[in-house]
Amino acid sequence: MEIQEGKGKYIVIYGENRIEVLFTLIAMINRYQRIDYVCINDDIYAGQKMLNIKCISLGEAIEIQQDSLFIVSCNDNNRMKGIFHNIYEYADFGKEEKISLGSVIPAIKGEYFYHIVSDASIYRLVIYGTDETARILNDKLNLIHIFVDFFIENNEERHSDSFCSRRVYSVYDLLYEQSDPIMVINTKKEFEKSTNVLKELGLKECINFRYIQQYEYNYYRWYHWLDPQLGYNIVNKKYEKYPGFYVYGDDKAGDYKIVITGGSTSDATLYPFPSWMEILYDLLKQNGYQVTIYAAGAWGYPVQTELIKFLRDILPLKPDLTIDYSGVNNLVNDDNYPYCNVYQKQFYENASARSNIRPVTYGICQKEDRFMQWLTCERIMKTVCGEFDIRFISILQPLLGAKEGKYSPKEKEIILNTISNNPQIDYMKQGKAFSDRVKDWIYKYYWLYDFTHLFDDYGDVYIDKCHVNEKGNKIIAQRVCELLRPVLSG
Repeated sequence: MEIQEGKGKYIVIYGENRIEVLFTLIAMINRYQRIDYVCINDDIYAGQKMLNIKCISLGEAIEIQQDSLFIVSCNDNNRMKGIFHNIYEYADFGKEEKISLGSVIPAIKGEYFYHIVSDASIYRLVIYGTDETARILNDKLNLIHIFVDFFIENNEERHSDSFCSRRVYSVYDLLYEQSDPIMVINTKKEFEKSTNVLKELGLKECINFRYIQQYEYNYYRWYHWLDPQLGYNIVNKKYEKYPGFYVYGDDKAGDYKIVITGGSTSDATLYPFPSWMEILYDLLKQNGYQVTIYAAGAWGYPVQTELIKFLRDILPLKPDLTIDYSGVNNLVNDDNYPYCNVYQKQFYENASARSNIRPVTYGICQKEDRFMQWLTCERIMKTVCGEFDIRFISILQPLLGAKEGKYSPKEKEIILNTISNNPQIDYMKQGKAFSDRVKDWIYKYYWLYDFTHLFDDYGDVYIDKCHVNEKGNKIIAQRVCELLRPVLSG
């Protein structure tokens, strides 16, 4: 693709909606194409930034059109020709959703690349490595006006070198950094060895440094073990007798046993701050309740995978109470064959292709919509719990797209930088429709709770479309604690 930049002083991406524009911006970054502005046919986003590129209103775009070339990704290009003079029609819309970082490291989704942008607004960025990945990352960050302070390497003799017009220091020079806080982005292929070096220097994971793949949640699968029924599962070496669980409490006979299952928002391994399950345990303990909480959530699990784990692993624990905190992953999973998750499909299809074994089957195609599939699995878990004298609570989790009222500037920026696997799906709108459906059922099922509006009065808790910071986790834990008091006191 060649864009004749001589046609305009400014290069502007225009689209009918944010998804069109974000997909196109990702494609331009992968092609090292300079972009000055983005413009969406919805002025609600004007003034915000998409991957650090300013979003301007349609009126502002018209004002500069004489000096601009517009990359148009929308379907109605003829209408655009009636508005803008210089247009480049981008024909490959929707084919790219990830930022390529070369041949060594897998590409990163645009919405996760945005987390690097967020870090750059707080920290000075340092790249650990001087290889192909480091160079490409640096060049693409420069393209969106983000600049690395310096590079670091293991070799102490490289401190006088230059890489990408930046100084290269020894990793041990980090000991003498006394100025503004830094975030080290580790691009080294031998990530475990280099991560250990940073930890030995006193840096904390996800606070002072991240491995580049930590910006893409697939990284956390490396901390999970393969599992033939679930695809992958969390592992806590402190409690090897409970594979798939993080345990909060003493696990004593006589404790009230609570199992909490779900996806990444119930995964105890994802963030450096306490999970809401850990905070809940502390609250219950402070109130005098003798409990042990078994956190069973894992990144990426749709409710169908949770159901399999429930039948296989949770029932044998014989808990007193099971809480399922979920919903978001069922917005994006395969609704035709939801009992085999993405990881499992990749595994079996690759195995089939490489070994020439028989084709893979995923069973009968499901006909229910996404919400009813989620509710059906909740009803199955509730029914089974009733048969085994286990209390059951189902919670539809919060989602930024379901929030009622005004979005804060930060929340608008998160929405602007959120993308679905399918360019035709608006994740936020679909989440709102999903949450609206639960209102018709909470009066029928006493065990079903709607948390989708839990953060309506807060503008500073969301990290992305569904994950929240420590403040958000405290709010969740407090609300769940309120639900449990009558149960534990009865």
